Amino acid sequence: MSPEEVRSLAQSILENVRTILINSDYPLSVSIGVGMRGRDEPQEAFIKKVDEALYKAKNSGRGRVEWAAA
Repeated sequence: MSPEEVRSLAQSILENVRTILINSDYPLSVSIGVGMRGRDEPQEAFIKKVDEALYKAKNSGRGRVEWAAA
C-alpha cells in the first residue's frame, strides 16, 4: 500500500467507528497512529514510532489519525 492508501484506510476506519453507538447513547471514538515500516527498520523501532503517533493523536483531541515520523 502507498502512504496515501494507508492514510485513507485509517481515515475510513475513524469515520466508520464514529457511526457506532453503544446503547444508542454513547458514541465511540478512536485515535489511530499509522506509519510505513522501512525495509531495514527494526520492528521495535517501528512500533515505538507508531505508538508515539498514537499518543500524539490522543493528546491532540482524540478521534484523529496521526502519521508516524519518518
